[in-house]
Amino acid sequence: MCSSRSAQSDETAPSEAGTAFVCLGLDDMELARDVQHMLFTLFMKCDMRRSGTMGASRQEVEMFPDVALGTRNLKLAPAPMSQADIVVLDREIYAQDGTLIILGEDLALQLRNRGFVGTVVIFSGSDPEELERVRKLAHIDLVFDKCGANLPQMGLQIAAARLAQLRSAASPVFTIQRTPSTGPTITNQTAHTFDGCAGLQQQM
Repeated sequence: MCSSRSAQSDETAPSEAGTAFVCLGLDDMELARDVQHMLFTLFMKCDMRRSGTMGASRQEVEMFPDVALGTRNLKLAPAPMSQADIVVLDREIYAQDGTLIILGEDLALQLRNRGFVGTVVIFSGSDPEELERVRKLAHIDLVFDKCGANLPQMGLQIAAARLAQLRSAASPVFTIQRTPSTGPTITNQTAHTFDGCAGLQQQM
């Protein structure tokens, strides 16, 4: 796992006043974990007391859901705490011997089924067709292509998505619908949007 480092940036992600997001990354490549760490520290100003990256071993991959759900810490020791705000997942996660451990979208579904309510991001170098398919999955919030990723803009979009989730949970959105037979009816709607790689410019 990457060690915490401090840095300054003029373009950082928004957060609620007085708070910082807890962000967890999962990737089987060390360079990609370093990029995730840069995203968390420079461009999202995450709470690095609990934020970090995982995926250096099969054990880290298998225990990632427990860390994201707040039942273990980054050292994999039992430590009950709140869930992470954001998880950033590679799409194809391999063991050191080259065998596929799990797909990011399948891991995301496991997290949702276990009650994870944070923002789920896929950050992958998979084929554009595969990324487009993943982008349409209801349990995935955002998908970004590693090729040419603009980390400052990516950080802003991820943070905005998490803030929208928090505000939606605190204040449900009501809309008025009119029908000829019953007149106005009020329904509770939760908007779910998918974002992609438009405008990504900075080559990793």
